Amino acid sequence: MLQPVVRAFCCLVLLWTVAENVVAQEINDTGSPTTLTVNASFDASVLADIEITLLCTSATPERTTTRIEANSEYEWSVNLFAGKLSYCQVYAALPRGFSIEYRAGGDASSKADENGCQYAEVVTGQLMLCRINVTQDHVPLTVYKKWIGASGDEGDVSVVLDCDGGVSESPKFINQGLPATWQLGGIPPQGITCSVSETPGDTFVSDESDCKELLLVAGRGEACTMVNTKVVKRIEMLNRYGKIIMILVMLSAGLIAVRRYV
Repeated sequence: MLQPVVRAFCCLVLLWTVAENVVAQEINDTGSPTTLTVNASFDASVLADIEITLLCTSATPERTTTRIEANSEYEWSVNLFAGKLSYCQVYAALPRGFSIEYRAGGDASSKADENGCQYAEVVTGQLMLCRINVTQDHVPLTVYKKWIGASGDEGDVSVVLDCDGGVSESPKFINQGLPATWQLGGIPPQGITCSVSETPGDTFVSDESDCKELLLVAGRGEACTMVNTKVVKRIEMLNRYGKIIMILVMLSAGLIAVRRYV
């Protein structure tokens, strides 16, 4: 009586083992895993790292998110479901003020656009590569000019930009209705502080307070206004001819006054 029961139990154990092997074979193919290598290139002085997301359909793991440092690689291995084609994609999340360019290559059919590196009909054992190049967008700093008490024919005024962090830019000329803009790059994560000054003139009084201690960060520009108040320069007679004329004028005025009282 026990022999048929034992035989049936052994058959059930055998069937269960076979089923487990089939499931394992279905999930993890016995071939080499599919490898997707991400190469990230960017300036570590303006961006420490970036977040990348890697996903593949019909694979395990199906989705992974990690952070990758500047000028380094991350290798992602996945096991595809046996007998099934997969679609894979790699894309990065960037902070404000940065642009990205993707380049895709490898064994699978691939393309790269604003959505990242994309691979179609991926099979077990293929090697894929995604190159990511991140650049910082230029940050604009614009200076405007405003005249008070001016006649409208004032000449352009030279302005100079001074920033911490070793940022160096050429001077520019501005006037009312003619602003100047610097496009700054290499802004560190904490930002930089800039000030704008102008060449002093003897026909105006300058107010530079609006253009001092300007904080520039990636993705956010700044603007300020230089205010100049026009002044009338006093005519000075310093040469000898001017003094002679002044003496003659004073003598003439004195003689006229004397005649009136005579």
